[in-house]
Amino acid sequence: DKLRQEAISGWVFLSQYGGATANTEFEVLTGHSVVFLPSGSMAYQQYIKKPIGSMVSHLKNNGYTTIAIHPYQKWFWDRETVYPYLGFDKFISDEDFINPHKKGQFISDQEVTDEIIRQYENNKGKPFFNYTVTMQNHGPYEDKRYGDHTIQVEGDILSEQSKDILRTYVEGVKDADQALADLIEYFQEVDEPTIIVMFGDHLPMLGNDYSVYREIGYIGEDTLTLEDEQKLHQTPFVIWSNYKNEKREVGLINSSYLGAY
Repeated sequence: DKLRQEAISGWVFLSQYGGATANTEFEVLTGHSVVFLPSGSMAYQQYIKKPIGSMVSHLKNNGYTTIAIHPYQKWFWDRETVYPYLGFDKFISDEDFINPHKKGQFISDQEVTDEIIRQYENNKGKPFFNYTVTMQNHGPYEDKRYGDHTIQVEGDILSEQSKDILRTYVEGVKDADQALADLIEYFQEVDEPTIIVMFGDHLPMLGNDYSVYREIGYIGEDTLTLEDEQKLHQTPFVIWSNYKNEKREVGLINSSYLGAY
């Protein structure tokens, strides 16, 4: 919310809900849309079998070091095969972190932020492009992974199960928010012109049959309407730079346009 007051912000319209992160990646990095593929397709696994033009390869061809970070297993969504086809020089996965700090079962967002900064510092003097997918707060959220929560969720309209789900989710959101703040704080002091883009790859799956969304009134209680579907397929984004910020709300744009924008 603070960044929205000083930077470019809006909402990304996504083809995915609750998962299939790799399809959002495909759209953002290539500018192509999965809506032109058969329903249920995973572009990474089924269609990328050779080098493909992307934002990554474009920047690589213009002298950038290109590094992908995702603190999960390399094979998932076939990233270890696809990332080089997109133009990444290097892919850092969970096995490349040395004694990483974890929150719950996954490597923490703070650890990932520290890794972004390490990679930038290791490549100083050369244009640098990094694409990172965090993992700490991935669902499902019924596992009470964070133990005692620093943020409580109350409300008579919520079942106890929904409260537990939201407590876990919001605790992770707080950590992600702090990690982003630390990343911004670091690059505020960097002389090299830097742009940071943060966006959500999909909304979290909160309960079965959208139960939490229904209980809090985000969507209706019965059959999903077109408006409900639209709400379930959009997440916020913010574009910040350390050299020229302007407050601008751009509204809703498709994820396949975000890279070009």
